Order: sequence, then C-alpha cells, then structure tokens
Amino acid sequence: MKREYFTGEGTDNYDIRIMVYSNTLYPIWQVKCDITLYIRYNGNNFPHKADIDYYASVKAYEFEDKISHTFASNSWEEITTFSSSLWYDDSGNFSDMLLVTAFPSDASNMMTVKENVTLDRPPKGSMLISCTCDSKYISGTFDCQWASPVYGSWNCLYLHVFSNCSDIHAYNQGVDIYCLLGTCTDENATETNKIILNDKELKAIADIAQEDSADLYCECRVLAFKSDHSDMLGVNYQMQNCSDKLPNDESDTITLSLEIEEKYKPNLKTVNITPVNGSNGYVLSGYSSVKFELDADIAETSYKSPIVRYVIQGEGINYSGSGKTYTSPILTKTGKYAYTVTAYDQRGRSDTKTVIVEVVAYDRPSGSLKAYRCDEDGTRNDVSGTYIHVDTTYLISKYTSLEFLSLSIGNNVVSTEFEATYANNFGNYDINTPYEVVLTIKDSFGETLTLRTEVKVTFMPIMIAETKDAIGIGGVTPGPSKTARFGWEVQLQNGLKEFVNLVDLIYPVGSQIYNANKEFNPNKYYPNTTWVRIKGYVLAGINEDDTDTTANTTFNKEAGEKIGSKWLHKHSHQLNGHAFNWGSTGWANEVYAQNAIAVAGNPPSNNLMTSQGYWNWSKDSGSGDGQNIQPTQLTYIWERTK
Repeated sequence: MKREYFTGEGTDNYDIRIMVYSNTLYPIWQVKCDITLYIRYNGNNFPHKADIDYYASVKAYEFEDKISHTFASNSWEEITTFSSSLWYDDSGNFSDMLLVTAFPSDASNMMTVKENVTLDRPPKGSMLISCTCDSKYISGTFDCQWASPVYGSWNCLYLHVFSNCSDIHAYNQGVDIYCLLGTCTDENATETNKIILNDKELKAIADIAQEDSADLYCECRVLAFKSDHSDMLGVNYQMQNCSDKLPNDESDTITLSLEIEEKYKPNLKTVNITPVNGSNGYVLSGYSSVKFELDADIAETSYKSPIVRYVIQGEGINYSGSGKTYTSPILTKTGKYAYTVTAYDQRGRSDTKTVIVEVVAYDRPSGSLKAYRCDEDGTRNDVSGTYIHVDTTYLISKYTSLEFLSLSIGNNVVSTEFEATYANNFGNYDINTPYEVVLTIKDSFGETLTLRTEVKVTFMPIMIAETKDAIGIGGVTPGPSKTARFGWEVQLQNGLKEFVNLVDLIYPVGSQIYNANKEFNPNKYYPNTTWVRIKGYVLAGINEDDTDTTANTTFNKEAGEKIGSKWLHKHSHQLNGHAFNWGSTGWANEVYAQNAIAVAGNPPSNNLMTSQGYWNWSKDSGSGDGQNIQPTQLTYIWERTK
C-alpha cells in the first residue's frame, strides 16, 4: 500500500512533518488511512518538554487534540497517529487537500503542513460473471463462473440467504455461507466452480424460512482475500470483517429465488391413543371416548417451522386444531375404524399416520333370581319349609371383569363368591317371617345390577294344630300357645278340641274349587283331605223341574256315550212356489192338465202335473242316536247374593 511523507513550515526551534499511510482497502471503494505527526526540536536544552495543540482535516474529516511530549534529541520524533476512512470517487480515484497544524506551548507561531494528497486506485476484487442452480431447491448444485484480476488472491463464493418471513430483516436474520473457490492463476483467467451446500448449511437456511408463504432469496457474490481463510469457512461466520479482504463491486451481486427442499417437513413419529371411560383397555360403544396425545416429542418440528395444526379424521371424529391433545366424543358404532392423524407445519407441509381403533359392544350386567321355601334337601315346601332355595344366574360383558358380587337373605350376606349359574339351599329361617333375597352384581365398568325377590311366610289358608289347641287362618298355627290366628271373626264353642277339622266345615266332601293357578293343589294345602281334579267336561246346574235333568246327572261325560233320539224333535219344512212335472208322481194334492189326445180315466203318462200353493213336509227324527251336546256334568251351583 502507499506510504508518503510531507514536510511543512516550522516555527522558532520546531520543524513539522506528516506521513500518510493507506494500509487497508475495503470493498465499495473505501480506504483506511493512518496520519502520523512528526516534530523535531532544534534547541539546546534536553530533555525538553512541551504541550502541543494539533489539528487535522481531509475531505470532510476533522480531528484535533492536545498532547504533552518530552524531546530527547534534535531528531524527528513521533508525536501521535490518528486514522480515517476515506472514500474514492466514482472513478476509483482519491485526491484531496490534507491540512495539519501543530502549536507547541513555548513557540510563538503554529506549524503547518498543507499538501494535496493523491492515493492509488484500489485494486478491483474478483468478479461474479454468472451463478445458477440446477434445481428450484436451495439443495441443488450451484454453477459459479467468476474471474479475478488480482493475481494470487484467495477467492470464495459468498452466499447471503434470507426469507421474506414477517418480522424478519433479511440482513439481520439471514444466513451467510462461504464456499471456497480457489486462487486465480492468471489475471485474465475465468474460473467455473460447482458448489453443493452441506446438511448443516441447509438446515440453517430452513430455520429462517418457517412460514408457508416464505419466499427464499440467495444473493451471490465472489469475495477476494489476500490470504487463505479456509479455516474460517462455516455458516454465519462474518468474513466481511476480515482485514485482508480485497474490495468488491456491488454490481457483482446475483440474486436467485429458490425453495426449501421437500424433505424438510414434519415427522409424526407416533400417535398415542387411550380409551376414556373404557374398560380393560377396550373402547366401549355408547360409553367410551378416545384420547389422542400429540405432544412435541411425538410430532417434531421441521427445522424450526413449528407445528401449527393437527387434523384427526375418521368415524365419529373430525378434529382440526393446534391442541396437542384431543378427546373425541363418545363413539357409538362398533367395529374397527381407521383414523388418519396429520401434522401441518407453518410451511403448510405435513406428515400423516394412520391408527386403528376398535370399538366393541358393551352389555350391561343381566341376570335372574328365584327363591322359595324348601326342606333341607331342597324339596319345595311352601307350607312348612325352614330352608330357602335360591336359584340365580348372572352375565357381564366379556370386555369387563367382575368387580363386586353379593347374595343376601334378609339382612345377612350369605355368599360373595359363586359361579354365573348358581343354586343352593340356606337355612334355618323362621316360617312366620318374610325374607327379601337380593342379588347384587357390579362390573369393572361401574355398572350395577340389583335383583330382588321376596320369600313370604309359609302358605296355609287354614291350619289346626295337631294338639287341637291352636288354629291358623292364612298361615300356620303359632304353636301350642292355645292362641287362634284369624283373618276374620270366628266364634267357637266348647273349645278348639271339639273342633275336629275346620276344613270339613268350609270344604265338605263334594265341594269344588276353581283356581286359575296351575301350581295350586288343595291336597298340599289342606292336610288329611283328598281332592280329584275334574278334566275334559263342563259343569251345569241341576234343574229339579226338568225330569230329564233330574233323572240324568251326566251327558256324554265319557267318550263314545250318546244322547238318545228323544232329544231330536219332529219338524217340518215349508215349500213355496210351483213344481211342474210330466206324468203323475203319486203325490197328494196334484192337479193334472190333460193334453189334446187325453182320454177319460187315469191321466196318461204325458199329462202335465203341477203342485200349487204352500206345502208342508213333516217327518219324525228317525230311530238313530245323535250327539248334539258337549261333555257335561250336572251339579248344584250356588251363587252368594248377599
């Protein structure tokens, strides 16, 4: 670089000189200059101390200060050095007046240097002739054609990549990438290089293009340096500040519009689904929902382009939102259903996974419960049974488990563990006390079934104790307490012992009972009595005024028995109209019309006969028997009227 000395006008015992040194070149026609002030003291007293005021100006740059200096000899001594960045004109030239003054404290006048300074034109840096990419993506291959007139300079392709994303200033948030090109071998040489960005550089670029509307721009320039800086290559290393970089021309910038490659998209690794209000991991129709978990660890961002929306679609589900968790409505249809889960990033790119959810039918607990009095061996005995027979079944859904089971009689739990089909006898239970039998079932889903039935006191319409000292009406006798139990008013004479059997009074031999309950059997309820069930015929009341019903007590009671002809009466049939026949029929009341050749006497066979008027036909029933009445037994039937 250039170094020049200028000597000015001194004063008294002082001489002045300055040195101008342009030591660093910047791009866009800028140079850094160092200006050094030298003063020589010509006096005889050494060391000599003086305070010096100084001032400098060059092309709109001004600088002034005061300094104390001690001179050791009468030689040129450096007082101070100050720097300034100076700009070349549009033609690449620099020429301007430089003024420097110095005023020692013991001098009568100030010293002055005033010279027109001309600096050499800076060498032009490398030039970018063309730069293209073989793909629309930033990951493609860049073809760079360049030339450098600076022999021996070290050159690199400088890429500044930025996006138009909102709230992002391109040059503050962009990515700087430096790619080694090499050194020029000839001042007039044109070089071509192929550049492919590495994965680290591509990820850094993807980080700044996060939105779906982002446009990506790449500004390409070639920079020249005096020395090799290959160890400084890397993303975001600001090599523009290197002190040995050669100047460059703004016109050498080429801008490319590129895209982020498609591989930078969300990665939806897994989707966790959990039944809500389910049972044993099952989703139950009409009861359960499904919870989807899509947290940040599962759905990754695509190099700082955040996940902005999740979409879940399938039977009964249509969700779109930013939430990382989602609980579906209650699913009502059974079957296996595929649900697609899609994660969208801010660029609009997506990744989809499919999960299968099986919805199974849920059946509430069901069952049956029967109970009755019995003997110890299980024989049903509604009259005097002191044991209770319980017959029960229950059923729960196969997708649940049994949570709670209880069978109780009265206030006591008799069993908590038994099979789905269960029968057992429990004793001893008072015959005069009713008992409630309760079956309770609860499954693991929380649904409960409770079945109830009642075992009543033993059934006995009327009972007299064997000791003849107690009676029960509507129940069994209370025992030898000589106390009667009646549901209505009863008057007894001479004590119960003379009362042989009250049943004989209420139902004497010949009594008939009508009862629609097929399980009713009076032989069971009325001890020491015999009853025969009437089958296959109806009962009719006897009428004493009818000799036939009086003489006969049964009609067709047995199969094949007939009713005689006396029960079929004579009858007649009335004829209306005329009947015409040829010849005589031999019937009575006949009228004949003789033809033209008829002769006296009996009518000829060809005479016309007519029967006139109304004629009655009467005939006995005949001699055979006829069955015309249903099987019937005559009996005395009474109706209480008051």
